Amino acid sequence: MEQVDPTVNWRIVHATRGKRARAAPAAQLYEQARVHHVGSARVFAELEEQMTTFVGQGETEDSPDLLDSAVWALWDLFLDPTMPPPRAANDQRVKGRR
Repeated sequence: MEQVDPTVNWRIVHATRGKRARAAPAAQLYEQARVHHVGSARVFAELEEQMTTFVGQGETEDSPDLLDSAVWALWDLFLDPTMPPPRAANDQRVKGRR
């Protein structure tokens, strides 16, 4: 990622719980209508497929990479009390990005 854009914020995460356990609080955010995906539906088609078909029944099931990434992002944005608040809109590091 740093080779593509050195200003991108990222961090390595290590799971200590299974995907179902990590995803449950994120699923509640969707149920409360606190999460909205903005953009063309075709952009999110694969994520939606993973979200509607993953049941977490064992190791034989394909690992839903997009779903897992979305869950980690939601933890950072909404659920992890140790994360700093989102940046201010006038932060120059993201100026001109969409």
